[in-house]
Amino acid sequence: MAEADRAYREVLAMDPRHFGASHALAVVQAQSGRMEEALSLVEQALRINPQSLEAKATYANVLQGNGRPADALVILNEIVLAAPDMLPALYNRGNVLLALGRHADALADYDRVLAAMPDNAAALYNRGCALQKMQQYQAALASYDKVLAIMPGNFFALHNRGAALLGLKRFGEALASFDRALTVEVDDVEALTNRGVALYELRR
Repeated sequence: MAEADRAYREVLAMDPRHFGASHALAVVQAQSGRMEEALSLVEQALRINPQSLEAKATYANVLQGNGRPADALVILNEIVLAAPDMLPALYNRGNVLLALGRHADALADYDRVLAAMPDNAAALYNRGCALQKMQQYQAALASYDKVLAIMPGNFFALHNRGAALLGLKRFGEALASFDRALTVEVDDVEALTNRGVALYELRR
């Protein structure tokens, strides 16, 4: 990544209005966690090419990374309006809606992604999270089970599966799911705490 960073900066030193280098360097900075510089660079790229959906998508991701989900949503709405089948934008909009507490709207976006990509584990997992926030525990459980069919050792799906089972008052199954999660992340405080809840409900 350091070599890519250096190469894009060399291009921009020769041509400060080079769209591709500005956008690519913004992506590199975002991936490196340097979100303020990423924001400046992607805004520069959009001044050069304001119609680029790819740059707009990066802009939305960087805004979200800078703690501005409402602003990110505005950009993602523009992208989805222009390109309704742009699945990464739909998925990212679902994530922003989830962060904003608009769980039903997030669920709708994940369902659109999954209609085209039914084995997308990330969309399945986040779909489960949205359903769980809506206290639709059985449907959430089904989503987590689909994730685990694809990625059997996924800690987050195992943990949230246990939490959904707690919501369904299926405490023995919840305990088993937390135990599986803790074989992956042995010191996770939340999983240990929820395991304790399951044990308490089982009066063990």
